[in-house]
Amino acid sequence: MNSIKFIRIVYLVTCCRVPIIIGLMHLYVHFDELMGDVIKQYLLKEFIVLSQWQPLWYTWGMTSFMMGIGFVIIGLLHSISFMALVKREPPSIALLLTGLLYYLGVLYSGILFKQSFQLYGGFICVNLLLYSVVFMAMTKEIEIYASLECKKVKIEDVSIGLRQIGAGKNLVFIHGFPTHGYTWRKLLPELSKHFKCHILDLPGLGDSEWTTTTDFNSQQQAGYILKLLKKIAIDDYSLIAHNSGATIARFIAIQEKRKVENLILFNTEIPRHRPPWIPFYQKIGLLPGIAKILRLLLRQKWFLKSPMGFKEFYTDISMLDVSSNIEPYLNPIVQSQQKAIAALKYLKGIDWKLVDEFKHLHQHIEARTLLVWGENDRTFPLALGKQMLDQFRSTAEFVTIKNTSLLPHEEKPNEVLRALLNFVTI
Repeated sequence: MNSIKFIRIVYLVTCCRVPIIIGLMHLYVHFDELMGDVIKQYLLKEFIVLSQWQPLWYTWGMTSFMMGIGFVIIGLLHSISFMALVKREPPSIALLLTGLLYYLGVLYSGILFKQSFQLYGGFICVNLLLYSVVFMAMTKEIEIYASLECKKVKIEDVSIGLRQIGAGKNLVFIHGFPTHGYTWRKLLPELSKHFKCHILDLPGLGDSEWTTTTDFNSQQQAGYILKLLKKIAIDDYSLIAHNSGATIARFIAIQEKRKVENLILFNTEIPRHRPPWIPFYQKIGLLPGIAKILRLLLRQKWFLKSPMGFKEFYTDISMLDVSSNIEPYLNPIVQSQQKAIAALKYLKGIDWKLVDEFKHLHQHIEARTLLVWGENDRTFPLALGKQMLDQFRSTAEFVTIKNTSLLPHEEKPNEVLRALLNFVTI
């Protein structure tokens, strides 16, 4: 059990049950004939003073009844609020308001049961402490990534953004479309304890630079990376790559058989398969005015959450409402015409001829290979991804991450980390 799950259990068992119990105490006097003996004994055990205050609650009548219902609802909603935070999603304003009501309810109970005031004050302290611990855990990976210096490494007519962290064997991260190095933020705190992590921003996306004559083809992108690795004197390394970045990584693994030790691929292009909308965007993306139209559409939530937008990123569509999940990818495109065009050029550069040839080229990869796949991915369906496993002659394994889609490393980072650390030799 990881620490976040442990905190959630402790919190739900201690703090969140308080308003629910208070509510049940109010309802007890109205429905005592309907409550089972087990519930009655539980309430009496929790609050001995129940019997002392029972006559007063009878006199409160409807007020007591409504308070009972209110406290139960507040307790349940506050539980949901906390679990949203544990899932690394900032709670909504409505749920935060239930948290405020929760505090007021606990204070009210402390005043009502004067002999237990210190106990209720303790509950509030525990609540705030647990919230703080989980919030810090939620923001830690973003702060770590933001703290890394981005070096611009000049290669021919491009500059590749390079961030580095950790020590040990070399692990090179290659993002896909439309993400950039930020997509690995949730894996870096743990992996940097074991590896020297080199996080790239490829031409067209993230903190990279390019010119009007830059070639964004997948094979050319691989060439840029190989020249970068040579320039910073990295000879032996493992590759971890996602979607179109994993196409580039496979080409590198074929070209540099002796240098690539492990090849880890996330939800990537499949021979003879074309994902929805991508070929369409490749055809129209660079037509006059399309980049501007796309920027306008991406400002609309309905489009952002549609299959033509970012809907397929996550199984849990509510993750698109979390600014830290989506704005780092969205803002550069929406705010800059130049970056929008560059992103479309990167997309246009995906080499489908190379992807189809992988059916026969996979057998030439000598690196140990791990394919990590989101169970619900509609862009690159799970069943088709599994079919690629037989195309490798080297050691190859396949791991399915349940309840995730195109970005399993963002939705379920802990499960992905377990799979990676079980596979890669540290």
